[in-house]
Amino acid sequence: MFKNILIAASGAMLALAGFLIPSQSASADVNVYTTPGEHTSSGRQWRTWCEDYSSTIQRCWTEIVSMGKWTFNNLTYLPAPRALWTNNPLAQNGARWNSDGRQWRTSCNDEWTGPNACRSFILVDGKWVFNNIVAFGTPKRVDTSWRPGSGGTGPGGSTGSQNPAPAGPAPSYSGFPDASNTGVPAGVTLRQSSGIVVTTPGTVIDALDVRGSIVVRADNVTIKNSRVTTDARYPIHITSGVTGTLIDHVEVSNAGSNGKGIFFDGGTGTVRYSDIHSAEDGVHIVADGVTLEHNYIHDLTRFAGAHPDTIQIRGGDNITVRHNNLQAYTASIGVMNAAIQIGSLAGGDTITNLRVTDNLMNGGHVTVNGGGRGEVDSAIYSNNRFGRAHQYSVQANVQNSVWEASNVYDDNGQPAR
Repeated sequence: MFKNILIAASGAMLALAGFLIPSQSASADVNVYTTPGEHTSSGRQWRTWCEDYSSTIQRCWTEIVSMGKWTFNNLTYLPAPRALWTNNPLAQNGARWNSDGRQWRTSCNDEWTGPNACRSFILVDGKWVFNNIVAFGTPKRVDTSWRPGSGGTGPGGSTGSQNPAPAGPAPSYSGFPDASNTGVPAGVTLRQSSGIVVTTPGTVIDALDVRGSIVVRADNVTIKNSRVTTDARYPIHITSGVTGTLIDHVEVSNAGSNGKGIFFDGGTGTVRYSDIHSAEDGVHIVADGVTLEHNYIHDLTRFAGAHPDTIQIRGGDNITVRHNNLQAYTASIGVMNAAIQIGSLAGGDTITNLRVTDNLMNGGHVTVNGGGRGEVDSAIYSNNRFGRAHQYSVQANVQNSVWEASNVYDDNGQPAR
């Protein structure tokens, strides 16, 4: 994928809206980077869909057909005043930062972008590879309803997917968590709140519509019957040393950003009956004693070079994942990385006593990446049901784990291996 991005960035230049964008199109009729739908330009097939990055800024994803498959080409943040980008590294000249161990840098107002834009790069195999562009200027708004496969403004509807799912029926949600039985219960009236930092033990957050992050720095905190929406890195952050956190009937939206919906960062707790979506990782765990049960984790976001997982575990003992609906696949984008991903251990502490039971899981390059001998001491997978929208296999790297015959395909009840 990264090679394709690099090739795209080296194409011809097209001046538009006061900034320069990479283009392999000589057509002046349509800007393939900011016009939703499918397009044919200079003999190439393109498709673009757009979304709200924030309440004031939109961004558009562009893919191009390469070797018969839709492949990421560019991420464009549509024009907006510079003041809206204050302190965001995507719009700070010379900014360098790390995200999940990946290195990024930004260059603004240079010969390539012109005076009204910034471009950001990610370090891949020792080389800086172009990823996205931010434009400054009069705000531009576009239609956000079109998605691949939706028809509408595209000339011919969707013609493929970068990660097409194998044929077969979709998994049944019957008996598993979904949007109807997770998140804020019907009848609850929410009161709007800004972000919250909790420092008092025993605090209860109930019936709030939180526009910002919740940072938990005290023991025995309960967050229930609430909604948390933010494009910040961690919508809910359970900090190191905290115990007894309970997240119950909460909707968590990372607003299409590349964060972790809930981050157990050394703190312990339970998440149950929650609807977690629009994040790169639904739940990210580097902690002991975490329980996830009866949750619906779905509709992850996928950026260039991203590693989207419904659950990612990078350290911790005595973790239980029970009766969740883990969807690492969407029809509009394709497969994510995994439903359960174990690896890149934080601090080198191997995982002991992981229990994954009675879940519905679907999608991913592999649905369960078990980490292998070097990262797991003991784990057991039992009574789980699997869809068939994975790219390669249901499981991989489960050498130090028990994989029971009770793990079956949802469509026919046959053992899933």
